[in-house]
Amino acid sequence: MKIRPQSELLNTDLYKIADTVRTVFENTASEYGQEYFKQMVLQLANSLGADYAFIGELDKDKINTIDTLAFSEKGKIIENISYRLKNTPCENVVGKSPCFYTIDVAKQFPQDEFLNKKRIESYLGIPLFNSKNEAIGLIACLFTQAVKSPQLVQDVVQIFSSRVSTEIERVHLESKLRRSENRFRHIAENTAAWIWEVDPQGKYIYTSKKVNEILGYHPSELIGKRYFYESYPELYLEAYKKTIYSLFNKRKAFTDFENQKLHKNGETVWFRTFGVPIISSEGELLGYRGTSIDISEQKKHEQEIQKQNEFLTTVLNSLSYPFHVINVKDYTISLSNYAEATSHKAQKLTCYQLSHKREKPCCGSEHPCPLEIVVDTKKSSIVNHIHTNQDGVKYPCEVHCHPIFDKEGNVSQVIEYSIDRTEREQAKRTITQRVKELQCIHQLTQALEKHKNHPDDNCNNVVDVIPGGFQHPEITGCSILFYEAEYKTDNYCYSPWMLESPLYNGKKLIGKIQVCFNQESHKNPFLKEEKEMLKTIGQHLSSFIEQQHYENLQNVIYKISEAANTTENLHDLISIIHLQLKSLIDTSNFYMALYHEQNDYFTVPYTADEKIDFRSFPAGKSLTKYVLQQQCSKLVTSDILNKLESNGEVISIGVRSKAWLGVPLLIKGQAIGVISVQNYFNEKAYDLKDLDILEFVSNQISISVQRKKVEDDLKEALLKAQESDRLKTAFLSAMSHELRTPLNAIIGFSGLINEELKKEETIEFAQLINQSGNDLLGIVNNILYITQLEGQNTKINQSRFQARVLCLNLLEKIRIEQDQDKQKKIIINFKPSLTDQDFSILSDQDKLFNILYNLLSNALKFTTEGEVALGYLIENRESMPYVKFFVKDSGIGIPQDKQNIIFNLFRQDDDSQSRKFGGTGIGLSLAKKYTELLNGHIEVQSEVDKGSEFTVWIPLEPNLILSN
Repeated sequence: MKIRPQSELLNTDLYKIADTVRTVFENTASEYGQEYFKQMVLQLANSLGADYAFIGELDKDKINTIDTLAFSEKGKIIENISYRLKNTPCENVVGKSPCFYTIDVAKQFPQDEFLNKKRIESYLGIPLFNSKNEAIGLIACLFTQAVKSPQLVQDVVQIFSSRVSTEIERVHLESKLRRSENRFRHIAENTAAWIWEVDPQGKYIYTSKKVNEILGYHPSELIGKRYFYESYPELYLEAYKKTIYSLFNKRKAFTDFENQKLHKNGETVWFRTFGVPIISSEGELLGYRGTSIDISEQKKHEQEIQKQNEFLTTVLNSLSYPFHVINVKDYTISLSNYAEATSHKAQKLTCYQLSHKREKPCCGSEHPCPLEIVVDTKKSSIVNHIHTNQDGVKYPCEVHCHPIFDKEGNVSQVIEYSIDRTEREQAKRTITQRVKELQCIHQLTQALEKHKNHPDDNCNNVVDVIPGGFQHPEITGCSILFYEAEYKTDNYCYSPWMLESPLYNGKKLIGKIQVCFNQESHKNPFLKEEKEMLKTIGQHLSSFIEQQHYENLQNVIYKISEAANTTENLHDLISIIHLQLKSLIDTSNFYMALYHEQNDYFTVPYTADEKIDFRSFPAGKSLTKYVLQQQCSKLVTSDILNKLESNGEVISIGVRSKAWLGVPLLIKGQAIGVISVQNYFNEKAYDLKDLDILEFVSNQISISVQRKKVEDDLKEALLKAQESDRLKTAFLSAMSHELRTPLNAIIGFSGLINEELKKEETIEFAQLINQSGNDLLGIVNNILYITQLEGQNTKINQSRFQARVLCLNLLEKIRIEQDQDKQKKIIINFKPSLTDQDFSILSDQDKLFNILYNLLSNALKFTTEGEVALGYLIENRESMPYVKFFVKDSGIGIPQDKQNIIFNLFRQDDDSQSRKFGGTGIGLSLAKKYTELLNGHIEVQSEVDKGSEFTVWIPLEPNLILSN
């Protein structure tokens, strides 16, 4: 077996080594010579569990022969024996190195009769060397059973090998000193000890030659010249002198006086000195005679042992738990380590006084006494106890108790140490709770996955699962408040003991989980781990909600994209967009506005609002226009809106909301409109998360809306192309009639004028030529206006003017034209508002004049008798102040099924009417286009044979704030 060096010796099981070394040392420290050898083998055998142990000395007279100095068998000393080394394991030890045969040693040395006779299983041999490093014998331990801790056995025996070597050497020296006086001089000259003699003053009068070997001085350098104390180190000089002269004065002998002397080269040499006084027959002190043995090597070994003892002591004191050696007779503590806060007092106490603060030993099944168990069984024991610390606080601990045997094999002391189980118990509870938590979260995950598409079932299952993660599930209730809906177990109620965990969707608080304890309790019934578990469940559920939200987001985008392919028109598409967004954010108040840059106006193809219903509104400085211009999403609360208004950046339109969220619809970097949601009551209805959501889907919405808008435009263009093709013939027919009629009149009447024509007839023909020229000019102007509108080259020239003045100028022109038409006289009534006669309008005066002129001309054209009325008043339309102009006649009326086409270009309710009444079908179309250009609205109400009423709505001031 490989023998470990000294450095590795310190890395063994120090606790067991310390215990065994201490036991052996305490029982052999006071013995010398033969008794020392006997006690050594007995203690080694008992401590190490060896069946046989002996110390053997190499017989110098007999080659390869060992004479035992002490031999123990089964705990008893037996007669010494002598045996040959050959064919024994000792042959590999003596003069060589330690050997350990852990198993089958008898089989390995079949010629060793002792091993085979005694059925020895394991063998350990440690060589012994003297101070000259000469082989002098060995220590051996033999076991009938395989050794369980071979390294421990080897380390302990090796520790005491040097002490045994020294003792063997010392015994030999003492035997030599006892030899006869006749051999003294011979021995003195050859012994390993230094023999000396000094006079009463301490001056050397004799030294043996050994001094030269030990101290480097020749005897002649000392005898009669130096005093004994002159070789002492300066540090110890006075103390040594005082001790020696005190003995001299008392004429006492001294033994085992350990002292240091300086070698001639300055090195320190340790001696064990023996001295006796020399007294004359008259009783006079003649001096002292004695020997000094060089024990430097022994001291070196002792220092090593001392270091090992100090190291072992340090190890014991470094233990974090209390460590005691307890006497079994009276339960008193003989040794304790620093981990015991009262270690300096502990050795005066009993174990039960120290650990339990009681006056009697432990007893009973609750607190079985480990010391009594070890004494009865002679085996180590481990029990669980409740100890009390110095502050009176009780704590659970695990008490380990191990026996220490005396020479007779009885338990005399026990080693006891206790390990605090507080953290272990806490860890156990934590693990148990963690298992329940994991089980709860696993069931929670299953419930969430099973009902992921059914939020109500989802929450109902979750509230049933959560109580299972608590230590008292049958009396634990649970409630989940989620988006203002509450789900709870049957046993949920308000309780003084409640736990709560918030639920988030991102950073937005959307609900909470509450857990209640349904029994009275004087202390908090919830564990710290349960609080953490509910927090974890809240985070897990929030994460699931956020994931579901993300999946819903993706699903919404997919359905919006799909709707772009399946819906018939833009209104239907936006309706589906509105429906899909409901699953993501609050869309109770929703609209989409598309921007028309030409007239700085928004049309609203779809709206769903609690307060207002509008189809168009001027862009101006509205919030919608603000988002469009910034091309950036905005979340506007009341405070932000007030700030924007005070800075002049925004003017409110319609009913003010508490929270407004708007996102621009962008196509290739160009804003085509805005999608918006608002809440009239809750300022915290939306947050940045909602803004991100709406912004995220806005890209797909923009693409889908633009695509559908293009589709609608293409469909409309197709219908217009088809209609245009049909109307081309009607237009050419109408134009040929309308243009030819005034041209024929101009050419015909101008051809009739000559010198022979009477003056009255000439004037009449000239008037007819002028009238026909004006009619022709009107037709050409209308065609030019339509061409400009179709080419989008028409500009708006806003100015402020009075509605009353505009209408009076219009009536004046109509009356002049009517005076020239002598065939038909129709009454024209002017009906301005009685309360709002002198207000002004901010609009394009020329275009509004043209609109009303075309309507009034049209009314006069289709009215054969009766009256035509022109009027206006101020009314609200779509929460905006408008001027309502109306032209009412008592003419032929328009059939219901034709009212939706009369505003189309070149159309009348019946194309044949153009033959009867004339006209190009341009006037109403021009009026409608001009009205829309002015951000207004035109409509008609008519009944056949009773008349028609045309109404034109023009914004009073496009940017005027309307108070609701």
